[in-house]
Amino acid sequence: MGDDIEAMSLTELEAYRDELYARLDDLDSVEPSDMESDEYSDWADTHEELEDLIDDVIERIESL
Repeated sequence: MGDDIEAMSLTELEAYRDELYARLDDLDSVEPSDMESDEYSDWADTHEELEDLIDDVIERIESL
């Protein structure tokens, strides 16, 4: 997730966005059931980071 989206072409950004959506889908499939657990907290943090990164990539795509 350390890719430099500012240096990517439109094609690269679109592929990266699709990859991030796939990662998010994979993450959703392993959501812990205990919302009070540390595991769930870690999962939620990772989920939010992915969503934020997807938003950043979409914003960059729209700016091109």
